[in-house]
Amino acid sequence: MSIFYDMHPNRSFQSLRDFDEVNRMLREAIERGHVEVVTPLQQPTQTRYEESWYRDKETGEIYRMCPPEPPARGAWEPVDLDHIPFNSAVQ
Repeated sequence: MSIFYDMHPNRSFQSLRDFDEVNRMLREAIERGHVEVVTPLQQPTQTRYEESWYRDKETGEIYRMCPPEPPARGAWEPVDLDHIPFNSAVQ
């Protein structure tokens, strides 16, 4: 199972507390060298907040996170690089 799925199995946050808890777990995983921050290949236009992308160094899996923006619950979901219109290398 994915380190990211273990952190939060849902694709959205039920509360700001959920979002904060995932951020805490991400910081710990980054400090331990399991996860790294990567530059998003695209930014959505429908939100005023920038999303963050994270890569599992062991599996290469990438997840994106958007903070909750009421009434939206934010996002925590895998990134499918095959569906990015300008598929370039993730840095």
